[in-house]
Amino acid sequence: MNRMVLLAFILTLGAGAVLSGLQVEPFSPWADAQGNIRLPEEFRTTWSHLGDWVVPEEGGLSFHEVYASPETVDYYKRHRQFPDGAVLVKEVRSSSSAQMTTGRASWASDNQIWFVMIKDAHNRFPDNPLWGDGWGWALFAAEDPQVNVTKDYRQECLPCHLPAKEHDWVYVEGYPTLKPAPAAAGMNASHAGGMGSGAMSTSHAGSAGGTGAMSVPQEGEANESDMSASHAGDHGAGPPSVSQEREAGAPDMSVGQPGPAEAAGSISASQEGNSDAPGPRNRLPSNAGPRKESAASDDVPENSVRMNMLAYSPQTLTVKVGTTVTWINEDPFPHTATADDGSFDTGTIASKQRASVTFNDPGTFPYTCTPHPFMKGTIKVVE
Repeated sequence: MNRMVLLAFILTLGAGAVLSGLQVEPFSPWADAQGNIRLPEEFRTTWSHLGDWVVPEEGGLSFHEVYASPETVDYYKRHRQFPDGAVLVKEVRSSSSAQMTTGRASWASDNQIWFVMIKDAHNRFPDNPLWGDGWGWALFAAEDPQVNVTKDYRQECLPCHLPAKEHDWVYVEGYPTLKPAPAAAGMNASHAGGMGSGAMSTSHAGSAGGTGAMSVPQEGEANESDMSASHAGDHGAGPPSVSQEREAGAPDMSVGQPGPAEAAGSISASQEGNSDAPGPRNRLPSNAGPRKESAASDDVPENSVRMNMLAYSPQTLTVKVGTTVTWINEDPFPHTATADDGSFDTGTIASKQRASVTFNDPGTFPYTCTPHPFMKGTIKVVE
C-alpha cells in the first residue's frame, strides 16, 4: 500500500512538472510567456517574401514588404489558413529616386517601421491589449526596434484591417506567394497602417529576402513630386486656440489623454465638438475664444496638416505669426499633435476629427503623436 502511495506521489510530481513546463513555455520564439512581442531577426534573408505594397508619400513613395516563414507559406497553401504561431512581418521603407535609362525610377531605402502579427488560435492572452481577434499585434519604430510601441491593438491596429476581416484580418490579395483567392468585391487595400496595405501592389512570388523592386512611373502617372504627403508633423507654439469636431457619422475612437497642465509661455489650447474628448494639456487664455471648425471632409482649411497612414503631411509646415494650423485625422484610429517642449497639445483627435492651434509666437516647434511616437512633425513660425 505504501509503495502504491509513493508511486502515485511521484507520478503526481512528474505530471505537475510537465504541466508547469507547458505553462511557461512560449508558443512562439517571438512572444514570451506574458505575451510580449519582439521583432524577428534575419527575416529578410531566411523567410519567404510574400509581396509588396507601394504607397505614395510626400516627395516619393514608401515600400511595404511583407515576409513569412517558409513553413507558414507551405501550411497556408495546403490549408488556406494561417497556422497557430505563424508570424507576418511588414517592413516599411522610405524611397530614393533618380533618372535612369528607363526613366524616373524609385527604390526602397531607409527603414521606417515594422509591423508584426503572430497568429494565436487559442486566445492565450485574453487580458493583454496586444492580443485578440486571433493575433498578437506589434509595431516597432526604426529609432528603437527593440520596443513595441503598440498600446492597444483594438484602437491602433484593428481598424486598418477591418476590410480584410474575411481573410483573417490579412490582405492576402497582395501576396501572390500565397496564391490567394480573388479579392472580395469592395475590399479596400489602401490602409497603410495594416499588414500589407497601400495603393499599389507589386509581387515577388516565392522570393526569400527580396527587396522592393524599382518603381518606374509610366506616362500619365504622377511622379514623386506630385504625390500627396503622408509623413509630416508639426509642433507649434503661440497662444494656441485648439478646437475639435468629429465629422458626421464618424465613430468616436478617442483614447485617454493626460489632464491639463500649465502651458509654456503664451501658448494655450482648447477643444470642442466632441463632448467626451479628453481636454488638452494647455489652458485657453482669457482673451482667446475657442474656434469652431467645419467637419466636412471637403472643407480643408489653409495651413492644414493631414494625419494619414500613420504620418503627418506635410511633415514640416512654415507659417506666419498669428496663423491657425489645423490637423485633420484621416486614419481610422486616434492621433495627437503634442509639442516636444510641452508648449501645445491638441489632445486626442479621433478618426474623422480635426483640431486647430493658433501660433502667436515665432519659433520652431517639433511635435509627435503620443500613441505613435514614430510620427514626427515640425511647425516653423516666422514673423
